[in-house]
Amino acid sequence: MTRWGSMILLATLMPMTRVWTDCLAHKPTEAVIIVDRCELVVPEARPGLKAFAETYPKSFVASGRPEAERTVARILDSYRGAILAGRRDGVTGQVFLRSKDSKVCSRFKKGVKIHALVNDACCDGDPNPPCHLGFSAYIEKLLPR
Repeated sequence: MTRWGSMILLATLMPMTRVWTDCLAHKPTEAVIIVDRCELVVPEARPGLKAFAETYPKSFVASGRPEAERTVARILDSYRGAILAGRRDGVTGQVFLRSKDSKVCSRFKKGVKIHALVNDACCDGDPNPPCHLGFSAYIEKLLPR
């Protein structure tokens, strides 16, 4: 490989390495969230998730479709939960809380203060929740207080 070829290859891989490293660097932080609103997430009813679920298996050949459909089902299930909008450490934003409870929002009325470990998903093309919802913060664990 020529010297120029090596330099081009290195220049191409460096940004990818940085994204990968940034994704590994995410660490959960303790946060206090004052809930403004809670919105239930039913993955099958969300347009972006529904579009993902419909197009993903079609990108595979017929022999790979059953596995692709199982993958999509797992991804959709990982989006089951709630979006909590409110103030976190003085900043307004949204966090995702994974939950299979269809009444999860009854626990998070307006003004409720919760303590949680909050993390950021790596949204560099992976289907990690809550990336397909348009943000990356999620609650890793609710903390007792």
